[in-house]
Amino acid sequence: MGGGVTNTGQMNDEDSVLINLGAVGAYSNTLSPAVTGNISYGAIDGGFDFMRGPSYKVGLFGGYFAFKQDMSAFGCTVVAFNNCTPNPVPTSGGPVITENDKWTAVRIGLAAEAMLTNRVKLSGDVAYLPWVWFNGIDQHFVGNTGVLDEIFQASGKGNGVQIDALLSYYLTPQWSVGLGGRYWGMWTTPNGEWTCTSAPCLPTFAQPSYFRAQVEQLGAFVQTSYKFDWGGSVATLH
Repeated sequence: MGGGVTNTGQMNDEDSVLINLGAVGAYSNTLSPAVTGNISYGAIDGGFDFMRGPSYKVGLFGGYFAFKQDMSAFGCTVVAFNNCTPNPVPTSGGPVITENDKWTAVRIGLAAEAMLTNRVKLSGDVAYLPWVWFNGIDQHFVGNTGVLDEIFQASGKGNGVQIDALLSYYLTPQWSVGLGGRYWGMWTTPNGEWTCTSAPCLPTFAQPSYFRAQVEQLGAFVQTSYKFDWGGSVATLH
C-alpha cells in the first residue's frame, strides 16, 4: 500500500462538443495552471518460484491492484473557444474542476531477484493487467464560487502493464536500503462511456458518449527492509 500528494502541475480540459451561453462549439480547450490532489494505491499478490539457486530466484505471481487519484484544478485560461465563464483566477476561491478517478485491475506477472555481490541485490517484476476497470467523476464549478455546475460520470474497461525494479544494498545481513523505479500504465478501450448527470448539460448530453481513459505513472522510490528471524521463521518489514 502507498500514497502521495500532488502539489504542482496543470490540467487541460478538452471537449469536442460543448454548450456555452447558448452557442455550440466544435472544440474547446482550457488550461488550469494550478493542480493539487492526492493518490493512493495497493496491491496484493500470491505466487511461487519455479527457478531457484543459491543467489537467485524467479517466480510467477497473480493478484489484485487498485489505484485512486483525486485532482482539483484552479484557474482557467482559454486555449480554444471561450469556455472560461466567469473567468476565475488560480490564486483565490475554489477549484474550477475536480477529477476523482478509481482504477482496479487483475495482475499476472513474473518476478525475479539476484544477489550481484554478497551485499548488492537486484530485483524486479513485470506484470500484465489483462482486466482493468475504470470509474471517474468529473465535476465543473462556476468560476471560483464553489457552486457545482456540471457533473460527468465515466466508466470503462481495458488493460495495462506495470514494471518495477529495485537495487538494494545490505548494510547488515538483516538490514538493506534500496533505490528503485517504476512505470504503471492503464487504459480503457475506446468504447468507454461518459454521461452528464446534471441539469446544465441536459438534455444535450443525456445519452452516453464514447471515450478512452488512460493513466500513466513514472517515478522513483527509496526503500528500507529489515528481516527478523524468530526461531527459524523469517518476517520482513519494509
